[in-house]
Amino acid sequence: MRRYDPQLSCMSDPASSEPTRPRWSELRRVGPLYRRYRWAYLGGLAAILAAVALRISVPTIFGRSIDQLREADGAAADELVALAAQGALAIAVVAILGAVVRTASRLLVLGTSRRAVHDVRNQVMDRLVTLSPSYFQGQQTGQIMSRAVNDVQFVQSLLGPVFMYLSETAALYLVALVFMSSISVTLTVVALIPFPFFLWRARKLTEAMVHPQSGEVIPAPALQPELAGDFGNLAAALAVGEWMWVDQPHRPDWGSLGPFTLHLRRSPESWCFRGVCRPGSPPPHVL
Repeated sequence: MRRYDPQLSCMSDPASSEPTRPRWSELRRVGPLYRRYRWAYLGGLAAILAAVALRISVPTIFGRSIDQLREADGAAADELVALAAQGALAIAVVAILGAVVRTASRLLVLGTSRRAVHDVRNQVMDRLVTLSPSYFQGQQTGQIMSRAVNDVQFVQSLLGPVFMYLSETAALYLVALVFMSSISVTLTVVALIPFPFFLWRARKLTEAMVHPQSGEVIPAPALQPELAGDFGNLAAALAVGEWMWVDQPHRPDWGSLGPFTLHLRRSPESWCFRGVCRPGSPPPHVL
């Protein structure tokens, strides 16, 4: 079965391009940005750790409240109500405080990533204005715009959401292990025994989805000369065949169409999908 490899895009030469894997050494290029805003990121890490600790402490508070109610079995009703109210109030306070700290962590990390990517955009712009006109004549406009917009956006994702979610996951494991060990070290060890197998199996499933064993890796379809240039990416996506376009003068029913649908305001009415065009309006849920 043939499949499309997004690594071989129309922006490169299909004859000479090969899929490349990301290298960890490339992450060193964002090191100066982390160092420049290190205090904001350290504050975000502290807030993430505190938010995770508060979140995990809620079940602990609930369990202790249940234990207190069991120990007070046979006590007066007013005393039992007071114990239950104390437990509920403690959970509410911890939940509200956790929400505030969690919001602060996102403001610190995501806000800092926006400031850092602003510096990256300035660096890209400073570099572009120093290049000679002959360089731009030999490059596609769409490729330059993709580097200046999409790639910079990927850097922001690395500095913001990726950093935040990785830190939150690591903090969750760390705090959870501390809480579990405080209850029972033996049960904690037993719970961790299957983890290596789960990690190995998850990695194998990921590799099977990203790199199927069967299938021929083919480059993106060649573009016609009149479609090359600024519209190269769109033309390649259309040529793959998973996009649909609708020709009709009025607005289509977007709720019944797939997410990869293009609308052209012209008549007569027709619709095309996977290289086959038919008259009339498309049936619902084509994609």
